[in-house]
Amino acid sequence: MRSRFAKTVRPCEIPPSRKTARVLNVSGGSLQQFRLIAIGAIVGLATPVVAQEEPGFQEIGYGTVSEFLTADDFIDELDGTSYKIFAFEGGAGDTVTIHLLSSDFDAKLIVVDSLSNQLAFDRDSGGNCNAYVTTILPDSAVYGLYVNGTHPYEVGQFQLTLQRGLQPADSDAPCRGLTVIGHEGMVWVSGAVEGSLDEQSHAFRNEYFDVWLLPETGGAVFTIDVISEDFDPALILFRGMAEQIGSNDDGGGGCNSRVVHTPANLRPYRIVVVSRGERKPGNYILSVTAGSQPLLTEPPCEG
Repeated sequence: MRSRFAKTVRPCEIPPSRKTARVLNVSGGSLQQFRLIAIGAIVGLATPVVAQEEPGFQEIGYGTVSEFLTADDFIDELDGTSYKIFAFEGGAGDTVTIHLLSSDFDAKLIVVDSLSNQLAFDRDSGGNCNAYVTTILPDSAVYGLYVNGTHPYEVGQFQLTLQRGLQPADSDAPCRGLTVIGHEGMVWVSGAVEGSLDEQSHAFRNEYFDVWLLPETGGAVFTIDVISEDFDPALILFRGMAEQIGSNDDGGGGCNSRVVHTPANLRPYRIVVVSRGERKPGNYILSVTAGSQPLLTEPPCEG
């Protein structure tokens, strides 16, 4: 993916609740100590804080938990990815298998021991874009699981399964979908971004395209518009990583395009801006507004 950044028309600020925390140093191995060190790391303190503070992780046992990685979760200070932390107790010599499944983001899983040493790391070994780890626990202690997306601000539903023993991966299918190429950045409901297509853009057949992440919609109907004076822009809307649910060419008046969509759930979307029918460079403005706007057939496209 090219190393350029689009100009944001409406600044996209990180929510105040998004703190950064990298490692959890847990000597002694109890959940209570893990909780205190986790809190101190998240709020930026050098020493543990009082026990009534909210922990930055979720305690789990063997089995499956279904969760949602959101734009309000913590972010990795090194790569900008969102993450959640889970903790479980294990015995010395135990073999455990962890599956991290998502159809919304390219899953990345990190396992750390009670001293924050990385025991295992994976992305995509679980088939499709899922993560799969099997490891032998060195001590009777508390262990941490970091659930991440691979690209900055990837969010969405996931299932995390912790099993005893050596278990097979769910699939050996390769990772496919728009997450493989990443995205230019984010656009929010009631926001807009400026972008450009050129020879550095992604290309498919005879068209340039950009991918933008729409992390949250609030579950309400929204309208996407793309306008350009340089080329004929088209829109394709995907739910999650690869489920195409809408497209439009010239429904925004002139050669501009518009898609109106009512979400069935709170899953994230990816918006693809395409130079329709040709690899023609130029600038565009992509915007998302709340509510439903009518498709426009006038004036006709004369490009």
